[in-house]
Amino acid sequence: MSKKLRAKLLLVYFILLAWVLYLIVRMCTLVVTKGDAYRGNFKDTLTVEDRFFRIDSSAVRGFRGNVYSANGELLSTTIPIYDLYWEVGAVGVSEKDSARFMQRVDSLISIFCRLTPKRNREYYEERVRQCYVDYCGACRAEQRIINGKTDKETRNAAKNRLAELKKSVRGKYLIIKVSLDELPATWVRWTDWNDICLLFDGSASGRRQTFYGGCRVDVRYVHHNVYDDYAAAVIGSMNESKTYGGLEGYYDSLLAGERHIYRTLFVNRVKVPLRENQLMQVQNGCDIVTTLDVDMQRIVTESLHAQLERYQTRWGCAILIETATGEIKAISNLTKTPEGYRDYVEHAISESYEPGSTFKLISLLAALDSKKIDTGDLVHCEKGIHTLKWAFEFSDNDGLYEAAQTGYHTLDQFFYKIHQMGLDSNLLLEVSGAEQPRVTTMTRSNVDYHSITHGYAVKMPPVYMAAYYNAVANNGRFMRPYLVKEIVYPDGRREVRKPVVVRERICSPITLAKARACLEGVVTNGTARRAQDKYYRLHKNDTTLSVRPLLAGKTGTAQLYNGGYLNEFNASFVCYFPSDRPKYTCMVMISGTIADGGVVAAPVCREIAEKIAQRDFSMRNYIYRDALWNRYPSVSLGYTPELVMIYRKMGYSLRPVLSEWSAVGPSTGRDSLMVMHPRGVEDLSNALKGSSAKDAVYLLERKGYRVRLKGAGKVKDVSYSGGWALVTLGNE
Repeated sequence: MSKKLRAKLLLVYFILLAWVLYLIVRMCTLVVTKGDAYRGNFKDTLTVEDRFFRIDSSAVRGFRGNVYSANGELLSTTIPIYDLYWEVGAVGVSEKDSARFMQRVDSLISIFCRLTPKRNREYYEERVRQCYVDYCGACRAEQRIINGKTDKETRNAAKNRLAELKKSVRGKYLIIKVSLDELPATWVRWTDWNDICLLFDGSASGRRQTFYGGCRVDVRYVHHNVYDDYAAAVIGSMNESKTYGGLEGYYDSLLAGERHIYRTLFVNRVKVPLRENQLMQVQNGCDIVTTLDVDMQRIVTESLHAQLERYQTRWGCAILIETATGEIKAISNLTKTPEGYRDYVEHAISESYEPGSTFKLISLLAALDSKKIDTGDLVHCEKGIHTLKWAFEFSDNDGLYEAAQTGYHTLDQFFYKIHQMGLDSNLLLEVSGAEQPRVTTMTRSNVDYHSITHGYAVKMPPVYMAAYYNAVANNGRFMRPYLVKEIVYPDGRREVRKPVVVRERICSPITLAKARACLEGVVTNGTARRAQDKYYRLHKNDTTLSVRPLLAGKTGTAQLYNGGYLNEFNASFVCYFPSDRPKYTCMVMISGTIADGGVVAAPVCREIAEKIAQRDFSMRNYIYRDALWNRYPSVSLGYTPELVMIYRKMGYSLRPVLSEWSAVGPSTGRDSLMVMHPRGVEDLSNALKGSSAKDAVYLLERKGYRVRLKGAGKVKDVSYSGGWALVTLGNE
């Protein structure tokens, strides 16, 4: 190695050594003079030499927990939404940037128009395309002067103008879309932002704020109901006071993520990370699994919505409860708005109303349980003297009042019995602002006795009435309705909620059986005949036939009060189904109608019950009567031994008759599904009608006739001519 090269290397070495020593000294000086300041070991503000230190506090919160349905579908979750802006100065003015932007600007404008339908394409053509063309042209004009062969003063002036031009557009955005919290349908979603990113860079970068074709977004996280009108009110959302209602409000402390307040350091307005924040972790909120079933919720919501649209009432609510457990499988609260019926006011749990005639079930139970009156006893009704069962089926006010007064002479005695039956129990419903029943009067005077027995002067949330009917369906076992099935903590722990029994028995089994028979009578004979299927439902067990209505329940019609009673009603119907082995209890209340509960509410319950019965495998043995009978293999005439053999092969039990020829048809008023009748063949013309061609030919030839057939199907007519028999066939 030459001396010259060695000298150069030595010089470089000493320069690097001096630089390292300078850095070490500088670092030590910073540690000694400003170490405490950079560690944040001071309060509020501090000035050291040329640096201004300021401590501020910031807060970070974990994501709010999700709400799920019973079958694991998301009902409420935290999602990102975007505020979208466009800045002309962020596009770039080089030839490459300009060419790329102009190739894609049409697609970009199309995305803008899709996000803001109220803005037409000409609006964005002027403010995006033309704005960029003007800005780019002005920048390039100044750049040409700078790059041209001009004097230094002209070039400096052009540089100053170019700098001023870029400065004038920097930070000035065209606001494309701000995602308002109260308008979920108009939010800018991740898919929209991703479409813009794919137009320019292929994908969005991480947290770093990046411009794509001049666009940028501010990301915000909001908690949102996935199904806008599926139990939205009872699940709850943030209101104007920035608090949650419904289920979200009741479990807000669990759902809300951990909130952590930490210190932030600013040095000359530049944020500097503190070491104490490097390992900071914030815990997310708990997840909640509800009892709601999305399919049942869809059935309930759509059935209620269709009826509200038909009658154009103020609002309506519907509740579906699983009988054995008390799980609320579906709950809908639809209120009329200028945009249509929306689920945003919680009527079923958080508001109380006079129940009307649905309260007569409680009056009936109390009267029967006194053992001083029976359903077959006569009472004075508004339309003459009838049995108590008739009075209940046709919702007679005077009849129920006389029955209650027979059992309990004073109102206090009646109220005491209701208290014993558990009607006024606090169900501790898991909804923010849940109401409790007011089963009493201000005066406690016998003047109100008549009104109370048919559902006036007392107020109850609709869910309480549904829960009590559910107790009747559940053989007297009063279950607490509940919405939360499971709570899942962030660490994986699971808290499973089990059914809670409010009262083991609300009344005696004999009283219960009589009341359930009356509830079935309301549907078959009384005010809820619109709750029947087109035909009765039949329960088939092997070869037995039990004629029972699918629904059993009671109608209610309560006149609305606003300083005086109005000519509008709260029409309701509470029922359980199937009537012989209840599995679900359903209540529908429709407010602001001039019709009664049997007209507007009962058909909704019937539709809900029919649709659930069709999808529930355990209820598949409930089939339409007309469809069942149309499928029965009825025979007008046949050879008895052959018919017995065929029907036994098909699974029917027939008792043979003492006749060579017989007919088989559906039974009427018997336990057997099919019954065999003897048929004589002395008068062949009448006996053969409806029989098969094979049997007709056999019997006629036995009589000595030669047979000619005409047509196809069963025998319609038989005519004779000499030794010939003309058999006309056809189907109805």
